[in-house]
Amino acid sequence: MSEHAQVPAAHSAPRRWLRLLGRIAIVVLVALLASLLVGFIYDTIASRSDRQRYPPPGRLIDVGGFKLHLYCSGEGIAGEPTVILEAGSGSASPDWGLVQPQVSKVARVCSYDRAGYAWSDPGSLPRTSADLARELHTLLSNAGEAGPYVLVGHSFGGHTVRMYAHQHPQDVVGMVLVDARLESESSNPLFASSRSDANLAFWEFMARVGFFRLAGKYAWPPIFFSKMPDYPIGVMARPSFFATSRHEDATASDMQVQAAGSLGDIPLAVIVHGVPDMFGYLPADQAAQAEEIWQAGQRKLAESSANGRFMLAEGSGHFIPVERPDLVVDAIRQVLQAVE
Repeated sequence: MSEHAQVPAAHSAPRRWLRLLGRIAIVVLVALLASLLVGFIYDTIASRSDRQRYPPPGRLIDVGGFKLHLYCSGEGIAGEPTVILEAGSGSASPDWGLVQPQVSKVARVCSYDRAGYAWSDPGSLPRTSADLARELHTLLSNAGEAGPYVLVGHSFGGHTVRMYAHQHPQDVVGMVLVDARLESESSNPLFASSRSDANLAFWEFMARVGFFRLAGKYAWPPIFFSKMPDYPIGVMARPSFFATSRHEDATASDMQVQAAGSLGDIPLAVIVHGVPDMFGYLPADQAAQAEEIWQAGQRKLAESSANGRFMLAEGSGHFIPVERPDLVVDAIRQVLQAVE
């Protein structure tokens, strides 16, 4: 009987450790859930504060069930072109903060936030370049910003302005493409995006629990804050920012732009980065190959209009509107002069 009485005692130490580990796991889980809840509440309160601290500089225009933010400046003259600034994927009107004030000295100029970015409401699906161009047309029409237009597109925004010119050729008299996406990208494995759906979904969740508010400017490319100290990170890094980036269909957009064809003979300036910073996620040999293809593709893009020219943004990486706004402004002025 004494031997049997010792059996439970022999196993009591491991069981105590298991119970202790279980309690620790519960405490850690509760602490994690509590921190996520606190982060969510913090982000919700801070979002309201951001709306007061960073009110939209422009107007919120209804485009059919949701509103888009449109910011226009400069005095327009009847019959003269209005410059429309179209940001890239994951970008919005604040990214034109160094370009728009300079362009407004010589022309009417408008930047806007695509649905889901910055001050604009989330929009409908799908999010292809053809859909985005239609939304832009509705926005400009409803806002009373009449053409003709000189369209300026950065990165993925280049697809939107090219589709706009295809849909409304009578309204577009000039174009500037700034390190614009190539329509061949989705068919070339070298250009596979480094931002997967799972990656963007994770960052959307992190935005909901306040990560980007805590990280602040350290979560964004440093060049933005060195050039624009008041850049509204709290307005930009909303959860809808990542959801919208996930839904923008680059592959379908590539096919749409391919089918759209050339730009005829409208005045066109194509600006390409001079600092190869786009393909750092690739091995060195593949990055060099991708860069060579990109540069050649941009030169070919300049030939899509009989009146096109190629410009190299020396000293700038992909964020040319922030790193070399002077060059973008100069290209816009040249196109405006060519239109006269």
